[in-house]
Amino acid sequence: MSQTQAQLITSVLEDLSAIGIGESVAAADTTLVTKRYTTAVSDLTARRIYTVTNTNAIADEAFPHLVRIVAELCAPSFGRETKVDLIGASEAALASIARHAATGLTKSVLDQLETWGGGTATVDATLVAARIQGWLDDLNERGIMLASEEDEVPSAAMPHLIRWGAAQLAPKPSFDVMELAERRMREQTRRGYRPPPLAFEPVLKGRALGGTYGW
Repeated sequence: MSQTQAQLITSVLEDLSAIGIGESVAAADTTLVTKRYTTAVSDLTARRIYTVTNTNAIADEAFPHLVRIVAELCAPSFGRETKVDLIGASEAALASIARHAATGLTKSVLDQLETWGGGTATVDATLVAARIQGWLDDLNERGIMLASEEDEVPSAAMPHLIRWGAAQLAPKPSFDVMELAERRMREQTRRGYRPPPLAFEPVLKGRALGGTYGW
């Protein structure tokens, strides 16, 4: 489900006690809140915190946080100071929503950064997704991993690719992690992404053949 821009405007004004429940909204207030909302959406997108893809179809989970941000931006016009700490808390919540909305390799890289304690508001799903094709092209050209798109990445190589990508995006890039991941991916490429033969493989063959192993 989603909420409309009109619903956001009403919620913002109710939060500011500018209107009562069920009261109509004045044109001047609509103009003011709409302007602050547009500014907030642009700012959140520019800082890679959260992207509102349709300003008139706001995701339910993001709606209360956007209401809070816009209400605080409008607050001085309604006789009270802006509570910056509430804006910060809402921005953090929106950043978390954006991370969890990601899928595939993008989500895995963001999760790895979180595990390392390297997640930041500036590294979001949009940024990671934009980097993936360049990463694959680079690894492919250097013969480290032969995959021209995400769907072609072998499952055996995926954990190493995730760490390699996350290491680049960490606040302090980890070149040791990248080097090790590249070595692992290169090894897998050379053997065709198949695991090395098990040491006890002859025993297993003997079992299948019903040989001298007594099974």
